Amino acid sequence: MAEHAHGKVLLTDARAKSSLAATRALAAHGLEVHVACDTRLALAFWSRMACRRHMLPSSRTDPRGFARELAALHVRERFDAVIPVSDYDIAALLSNRDVWVGSRLPMALPERAAFEEARDKSRMMRIAMRAGVPCPGTWFPDEEPLTSIRDRALYPLVIKPNISDGARGITLVEGPEHLVSEYERISAAYGPCHLQEWIPEGGSQIKADVIVGRGAQLLALFVCRKIRYFPVKGGSSTLIVSMRDERIEADITRLAAAMDWYGFADFDLIVDPRDGVAKLMECNPRFPESLAVNIFAGADFPWAMFQLARSGHADPIREYRADRFARFLVGDIMWFLHSPERWSAKPSFFRFLGRNMTYYVERLVDPGPIVCYLLETVLTIMSPKRWRYRFARGVR
Repeated sequence: MAEHAHGKVLLTDARAKSSLAATRALAAHGLEVHVACDTRLALAFWSRMACRRHMLPSSRTDPRGFARELAALHVRERFDAVIPVSDYDIAALLSNRDVWVGSRLPMALPERAAFEEARDKSRMMRIAMRAGVPCPGTWFPDEEPLTSIRDRALYPLVIKPNISDGARGITLVEGPEHLVSEYERISAAYGPCHLQEWIPEGGSQIKADVIVGRGAQLLALFVCRKIRYFPVKGGSSTLIVSMRDERIEADITRLAAAMDWYGFADFDLIVDPRDGVAKLMECNPRFPESLAVNIFAGADFPWAMFQLARSGHADPIREYRADRFARFLVGDIMWFLHSPERWSAKPSFFRFLGRNMTYYVERLVDPGPIVCYLLETVLTIMSPKRWRYRFARGVR
């Protein structure tokens, strides 16, 4: 049962599934939950668990305006804690510290240098390699000529933008004859890239989440496995399950210590079917869309981040339950329509209920967010630009 508390908290990026999950979790603790976004068509705005809703500039297009207005909102409301949900929000705050530091926003943010290293997938791989964390074969065009890499790399390989979200821009290259032209095309569209060995299909996709306190104290570590995702060949999870794995936990503990980190971080790994080793793919310094499974399994990360932002201290999360499932039903329906394994999937697509099953968005006691999501989906279908952005993801 959630610890009952008093206080006021603000969550940003209310459009994100993770913001909705955090809203529900913190409201269950008795907190007055405020949510903020740059659009009213945002999941947490439509949740009955949110007490107040606030419009802020977009941290993507107006980062300084976002930081300035967030500080002004805190001056008016006096929050006990502010939790920036997206990495764009965190980047805007770290790069515009001068406009909010005087307002004493109560947040648990990493140092800017550590955040930029974690967000940059190329720099993150370098940290992981130095820490002895298993990684795919990786090559860095900023360290040696692309033509040299072309002649010695293992194929197929993937071109990965150093900074991107939703797997956008990731491109598979089958042989050396296409590497230079494809690299130039992807880097022109998405910025600097690095190259990675292609991990064959057949291995599980794993997520590991941590919260790190001052002095590199590991306060929480949670591991889960993607069972289904959309797009089918690599995208956001539609069904996920909590798990325990001592080797992954040891690797991520070592990596978190090497990052000089503070606050929350999410790591993506893939199990290589050739050797059975889970290899790091990237770090996302923000709550994942699958945050509902953490909370459902007993790893209440939003509550720990509230404590950390409010006082600089948080109760460690020592245990959580394995084999707890979370599902995004709309996304899972898309998976069902496109997957050749729709009839043979385990667990079955048609298993909708159970004491060990929860949902990212769909809740009978809180139906507003699903109405919001369906409305947003209709608008996406009607807008080619929105459609391309949502589904221009996964390996190409």
